[in-house]
Amino acid sequence: MNFTSENMILIWLVLLVLFVVIEVLTTQLVSIWFAGGSLISLILSFLDVNIVIQVIVFFITSIIFLCITYPLYHKYVKSEIVPLNADSLIGMYAVVIKEINNKEAVGQVKVKGQVWSALNEIDEIIPEGEEVKIIKIEGVHVIVQKKEKERG
Repeated sequence: MNFTSENMILIWLVLLVLFVVIEVLTTQLVSIWFAGGSLISLILSFLDVNIVIQVIVFFITSIIFLCITYPLYHKYVKSEIVPLNADSLIGMYAVVIKEINNKEAVGQVKVKGQVWSALNEIDEIIPEGEEVKIIKIEGVHVIVQKKEKERG
């Protein structure tokens, strides 16, 4: 294939569109740096710069964009990730609304207005109406333990 200036314009344009489409379809930065490199090389191809230089500039500018933007992305965007709402339930107390029986794999608790399937940390039945402490979350179940009786 003969790489003429017109061919390179088309190649860089297709790559630019492809990288932008990939970026739009994903939730994380994966190809925006290559879109930037494609754009710079597209401009160079309009200026009829040598094809080898266009390719070298594509790689160099893509790497520069990556080195500049990736740390900024992690500092300002990725750092805003908050733990799941479910994680905030650990350590809270809940009320058993359906008897917890690990052997029959049944049981439900209500905490913060939400109903969760529950399992006891030990194989002991906890009757309806008991107050329990959520100690961890495994899949769709909260793992609970009986609330310790207050002394005094």
